[in-house]
Amino acid sequence: MVEHVAYGETSSHHEAKHLLSLVISVFSVGRLFASTILGYLSDHVGERTVYITTSLAALMGNLMYVLTYVYPSSTLLVGARLVAGASTGVLAVCRAHTAKISTVEDRTKYMALNSAAQFVGLGLSPFLTLALTKARSDGAWFNSLTAPAFVLAGFNVVVIFLVVFVFTDISGVDASLYTEQIEPIHPSSPSISAHGVEYRSIQAAEPEDNEELQREMKAEKIVADKWSDAEWTRLVNIGIGLYIFFNFSSRCILALVETFGAPMYLEIHHLPSKDTIAASMFFGTLGFLGMISFVITIWAKRFVTEDYMLMFAFICIGIGSTTLAITGSTHYPLFMFSLYLIWSIGFPVKSTAIMSSFSKILGGRPQGVMMGWIGTFGSLGRICMPLLAGFSTPTVAFAIGGVMCVACVVLLYLYMSAVSSYNRRNRHISTISEG
Repeated sequence: MVEHVAYGETSSHHEAKHLLSLVISVFSVGRLFASTILGYLSDHVGERTVYITTSLAALMGNLMYVLTYVYPSSTLLVGARLVAGASTGVLAVCRAHTAKISTVEDRTKYMALNSAAQFVGLGLSPFLTLALTKARSDGAWFNSLTAPAFVLAGFNVVVIFLVVFVFTDISGVDASLYTEQIEPIHPSSPSISAHGVEYRSIQAAEPEDNEELQREMKAEKIVADKWSDAEWTRLVNIGIGLYIFFNFSSRCILALVETFGAPMYLEIHHLPSKDTIAASMFFGTLGFLGMISFVITIWAKRFVTEDYMLMFAFICIGIGSTTLAITGSTHYPLFMFSLYLIWSIGFPVKSTAIMSSFSKILGGRPQGVMMGWIGTFGSLGRICMPLLAGFSTPTVAFAIGGVMCVACVVLLYLYMSAVSSYNRRNRHISTISEG
């Protein structure tokens, strides 16, 4: 449908490609600006209002999309994709809502189910596209080009009905009841001073010395606790920044696969650019394999923490991105292996692990705004990397993606080491004080 309007409303192939690029970009721009705003609103007005509003916006965007077939207009098409893109900012609200209603033990499981639901639309939609190609092609309103928009509009109506009559809003519930990932471990009572003097040693002191010692130890304990709180706050803030960068980096590479995956597949098979059936089957199969990865992620949570899952995901994505940078579309087995690592393993595991860990790091803080920010930077990544590839080549962009994955693995390891060191130090203090 996008191609119909683009090639029907422009006078050259170059102008059509420019319009198509614009249409794809404004969708991410809409999500970029909406994610944080919707996250803020969910924290202050509740999830129900946000869900209904975004569903209505999505419905309007899809109907505008249909109108571009009857009344061809590039402006209407761009507007339709902008509105639809803004409505997808609700993903940040869904993640925050999932974090709010789940316990720490179940967080990974429900984040995986949340991400899997998103991946069904993203990874398995090529099969739906193939099914809709059978729709009549000469209908004035409903045909193979408008059918996807009508189907999506139907989903929007179903969602609105479910939110209005089934959904229970839990806004106002104290989020701190459900969190935290790693609580700072402070010296327990009876505690010790910075010099290792136990409180119970006060019992053997002279009365006149006892009071002075108590004052000194109390002052030293306050200083130690303040230092510990400041260090933990610094670790949390660093973690928030790192996980936002991790999501940005992974979305950069995902955008490259979304943008260049199908053309590279068609090129390697020497197929015409309009032969979308073969590419849809290929990526639909990868999407199905990705669903299996979500199931394995839920099972693996019993043995492996989210941080190690995330490290594994970046290793897979990094290997796949680097391989594509080296071989491109010249070697079919390596091309398939690279896309399998990125699309069917790395992306599903990353989506679950990064959101679960991020929500736990936030602890009792309002989840909506911060989930909005991490979604905003993810959208920024989906805009920046294809733009970079447009000024250079996909090979250079995939190479940069591989370097970013290496950086993510190193930074994640260093952060895990810092948190582990913090907990060991405080645990040691607590053990001494209780002994």
